[in-house]
Amino acid sequence: MGELEGNKGAKPRGGGREARPCRRPLKRRHVSAAKALLLEKYGNLSNREIAARIGVVERDAPTMLSMALSGRGSRRVRCAIAVALGDLPSRLWPDRPPKFMADDDAQFNELTRQDATACCASQCQNGGTDKHWRGSL
Repeated sequence: MGELEGNKGAKPRGGGREARPCRRPLKRRHVSAAKALLLEKYGNLSNREIAARIGVVERDAPTMLSMALSGRGSRRVRCAIAVALGDLPSRLWPDRPPKFMADDDAQFNELTRQDATACCASQCQNGGTDKHWRGSL
């Protein structure tokens, strides 16, 4: 008796069908507008990798980034996100209370002014043609 003779009616594992590619596109789960902009700018990276790119390198950086993307969390991280995207925090998170938006925008303006001053002082080695702020927040 041959190796498979006892199982003449058995089907191969997996139902005998070959894997087919998915016919419908995968849906991206809901992300905030700020997260969508970061993904557009940096590609499909993890929260830890995105945090490192914007200058947030603490051990709990992914959680800090996640909280900031929702509009809560650290002002420092929200401002780092805003600087990376080149937009005011009040535009990225318009639903925050006015007092918080004003404070976030003030810190954003201070950070961008410090960056411009430091850039001009160092004579912009790249000729000023490139955005090169890495921010030490």
